Amino acid sequence: MPYMLMITGIFFSVLSIFSFALGWEMWRDSLQNGSIIGIVEVNDPNVKLSVIHSLKLTELDGNLVDSEVPGEDGRFVFSKIHPGQYLLNIEGQFISSPKKAVNVFPHRDSDIGEISCSLNGNENWKVLFQHSQISSAIITDDGQIWAGGFRTDKQSHNSYVLFRSNHERDKWNEVVIPEINDAERVSFLHQFESGEMCLGTNGKGAVISRDDGLSWEKLKLGYDISSINYISELPGSKWLIVARRFDVKYGKTPQDKPQCVIFVSNDKGKIWNSISEINYNANAFLRHSSGRIVIGTESIYGDASIFFSEDGGATWINSKMPKDSILYGVDCFLETHNGDLLAGTLDGKSRKNTHLNGRQFLKGGRIFLSRDGGKEWEILAGEESWGNVGGILQLEESSFLSAEGGNLIWSNNNGSTWFPFGKSSSCWVNGIIEYDSKILIIGNSALAESSKEGLIINYIKK
Repeated sequence: MPYMLMITGIFFSVLSIFSFALGWEMWRDSLQNGSIIGIVEVNDPNVKLSVIHSLKLTELDGNLVDSEVPGEDGRFVFSKIHPGQYLLNIEGQFISSPKKAVNVFPHRDSDIGEISCSLNGNENWKVLFQHSQISSAIITDDGQIWAGGFRTDKQSHNSYVLFRSNHERDKWNEVVIPEINDAERVSFLHQFESGEMCLGTNGKGAVISRDDGLSWEKLKLGYDISSINYISELPGSKWLIVARRFDVKYGKTPQDKPQCVIFVSNDKGKIWNSISEINYNANAFLRHSSGRIVIGTESIYGDASIFFSEDGGATWINSKMPKDSILYGVDCFLETHNGDLLAGTLDGKSRKNTHLNGRQFLKGGRIFLSRDGGKEWEILAGEESWGNVGGILQLEESSFLSAEGGNLIWSNNNGSTWFPFGKSSSCWVNGIIEYDSKILIIGNSALAESSKEGLIINYIKK
């Protein structure tokens, strides 16, 4: 027994000596360590610093050394770092910042100063489909996307195209409809609440499918109705179409007739009756929660305006527009959660002023506001540099998403001021759709999708 106690004592004595030596070496090495200090910032003052998720310090071969989250003021510290060369990587969903080389010296704080991170708010958008010209798209009840537009051949002749996705929206097939052969383009797509899908064209009127796109039938709207601007529905199971007259023989709108005709059907599209006409090209439409119908028009003569109807489209009243606003056209509407209306206008910079008698179209897109359901409008936002305002969507009570030209823009103060998401996209936006907590951007050459949680607007300063 004494022998065993002696052996045990020797073992623990050796172990304690080894531990002391190891601790001494670690303590000695720690005296040689240095620190890294600095400040990180985002180059957009309207975005919270929390958009930066972490700062990671790695060795040159990529091995992780340490990770830190910057403070509310952007300051960060990496302490007790062994002398040597490292790489600092700033991570965040919308952050673009190159890795920064850092040297750590013994007994010193390496102050690397301020690091500015570029912001790309267009990150987190998944491109679902691309085509040279897309004019309309819808998401059907079963989750498929239909997208229509046109293609141009070598002789500069336009012909319609129509594509349909699978349910996962990762495969697309082109759809051919014999009933609209020779149509110039698909101008509008709409699925009615009862499931039928209607497709409008430029040149060949409209067709309807009652079996999920397997077969189509032509709608009987009249011999001189060749183009469809808008398709919607009214209370009481009424369907509505805003159509445009065009004399195919002479290649223009008949001079003795108004440009647009409003049709209504009470029997799911079998019979259509004309209820009113309007001598403007009406290309934007909204049914207000009050029952009022609002349409926006475009015109080369400088008299584009907004009209409203109190009787389901039978008669139309010209809204009171902002003073001295010579518009080329109105392109989109949105009813906000509190019943106000927003309207996006077309940019007049590139439009010829031939018919304006010395006047000029309003340069740059604008967002108009109506607080009385469309009767009177005021300019809410916009500037000369803006392109066409191609869609407006309310995300939260005071947060909005929109687009001007090829730029996605956002507002967190009820649309009074707007900021760009990031770099401009390669296509301009024709529409914005919300579905299943996701956002679909309809661009003229691409469809892109993002979750609402993945939008940079979640990092906006209030």
